[in-house]
Amino acid sequence: MTAGAPLVAVRDLSVVFPVEGGVVRAVDFIGYDIAAKRTLGVVGESGSGKSVAALALLRLVAPPGRIAAGSIRLGDLDLLALDEEAMRRVRGARIAMIFQEPMTALNPVFTVGEQIAEVLRLHRGLGERAALDEAVGMLERVGIPAPAARARDYPHQLSGGMRQRAMIAIALAGRPELLIADEPTTALDVTIQAQILDLMLELQDALGMAVLFISHNLAVVSEVADDIMVMYAGRIVERAPADALIARPLHPYTQGLIAAVPRLAARDGDGGALRAIPGNVPNPLALPPGCRFSDRCPLADDGCRAAEPTLVDVGGGRQVACFKARP
Repeated sequence: MTAGAPLVAVRDLSVVFPVEGGVVRAVDFIGYDIAAKRTLGVVGESGSGKSVAALALLRLVAPPGRIAAGSIRLGDLDLLALDEEAMRRVRGARIAMIFQEPMTALNPVFTVGEQIAEVLRLHRGLGERAALDEAVGMLERVGIPAPAARARDYPHQLSGGMRQRAMIAIALAGRPELLIADEPTTALDVTIQAQILDLMLELQDALGMAVLFISHNLAVVSEVADDIMVMYAGRIVERAPADALIARPLHPYTQGLIAAVPRLAARDGDGGALRAIPGNVPNPLALPPGCRFSDRCPLADDGCRAAEPTLVDVGGGRQVACFKARP
């Protein structure tokens, strides 16, 4: 990889799903970079395309869905040009993923230790005994007590927090360059959620990984991300350094997401009522003309409904797709 080049470079990525009545463009010509040791947070409502975009990096889009256009590079490697055997060597070794629900992602008929050991045998060439010993070490590293005993447990014998830690251990066993975390704390209570986020940041610092962190929760993303990318109806509508985006969001959709974040009640008040974004994400088979957010946007006018805004640089490392946005 050349000096200064991003670890991950996605250009004009498009993912489509043929359905009755037409074709859904779940991801519609998006592009982004992630540098080594940096975290890119991706936020948006359900149906925005954020998880599909992540699965495309691993070429795990479920048929009949397919990657219809674009390029995905990991360092100097063109992932879309690899055959399936070569891609299998990338998955788990150079790119790993923590899935949304560990109880469905973990195999119920193998012990947790066996599942970690499998990654170590396949991607790091360890023998069976060495892989099992290393699996215990990985469980200890992610903060699971009595790791030797827990390695012999099946997923249903672990608590939700322990299962999530086990998933992280599996993902990190191959020492990946890129870790994709898809809603890794959604099913956990706030105390365990904070522990998992702290663990991920600690391991990222120790291993030097890039992280793609996906969530519908902007408050969680703001805690871990260096940069944030906001998606809506398959497109990127805003991208900025995390601090700048939280302090001064430019796109009306981002503004709505931040306004909807719950706040603790003030000492002398109720903290204010939650502000919901009116309406719903549009039907992907019947997108509104012009800006895809126009039907829900308080600033939309005839110009917004006539043409779709493109993502443009507005300075300070920020990009926004909105005719009304002011830097």
